[in-house]
Amino acid sequence: MSNRYRFLLLFFLLGSALLISVMVMEEKKEPHLSRSISPLLRELGKPIKTVDRAISKLYPVDEIDENMLGIEIKIHLATYNVPADEKGEEIQSYLNRLVKNLSADSKRPFEYQVFLTDGFPNAYAMPGGAICVSKSLITILENESELAAILSHEIGHIERGHLFDAARNKMLRRKGGLITIATYFMEIQRFLTSFTFSKTQEDEADDFGFRTLVKYNYDPHAMTSALGRLNSFYMPKSPTNPFEEIFATHPHLKHRMDKFLTEAKLWSPSSKEGQCYLGRKNLANLVTAFEEKYSDEWVIY
Repeated sequence: MSNRYRFLLLFFLLGSALLISVMVMEEKKEPHLSRSISPLLRELGKPIKTVDRAISKLYPVDEIDENMLGIEIKIHLATYNVPADEKGEEIQSYLNRLVKNLSADSKRPFEYQVFLTDGFPNAYAMPGGAICVSKSLITILENESELAAILSHEIGHIERGHLFDAARNKMLRRKGGLITIATYFMEIQRFLTSFTFSKTQEDEADDFGFRTLVKYNYDPHAMTSALGRLNSFYMPKSPTNPFEEIFATHPHLKHRMDKFLTEAKLWSPSSKEGQCYLGRKNLANLVTAFEEKYSDEWVIY
């Protein structure tokens, strides 16, 4: 190893030690604060993500290919995820009407479609505008604001191109005729089952979701409360030291909750008289706030 590389390595190690020392000292000053380097990791991840997106654009696929993939995914889901009863059909219809309004300003060349699934409380997006929402997720949420927060987060993943970037290589193989449609869909399904978003991508989707809440006068605290309900259900292990976060796949829910609690406190209401809308009755009656707003669902912070 040359002297130059030894010097760079020593400089990096000393810098890292200094950063950790500062964090420990700050914690001693304010012991009630959790020790976290999530904000730093997100900032460091942004230039890496920018380079990754630039490289991925060299693949000769575009949004038309994503739309075609989305059509195939939607056909498959519509075939194999049919609601079991009339109540399930009503919930799925409600979700689709809500997402249609939340995605009204979409820049993507396809329509969003929601599919009701079984399993633990969860929601996840797929390429081409497909979003899956479990029935059990609906049962743990308190109002439409919380549901809008989660759905807008998933819309954000699609609008920001996270699924498009992730599936680009597989779309290229399909476009080149290297795999059949059946094999292609099986690969995409298997890939998305194990795929996880980066901290930067989760941060971008969270920000998109929060801005959507504010835009439509939903309760800005709903992002925090929705994440809190998921956190209570899954109760993930919190990192005990900064280095654990480096190897974590997603930002821990607690850190995301803290961030948007601060954002909500800084929120400047755009509705008249500083009110925002909760939507408890909307969720209970499966009627979107875009269709009807109940007078007793408005709150003032």
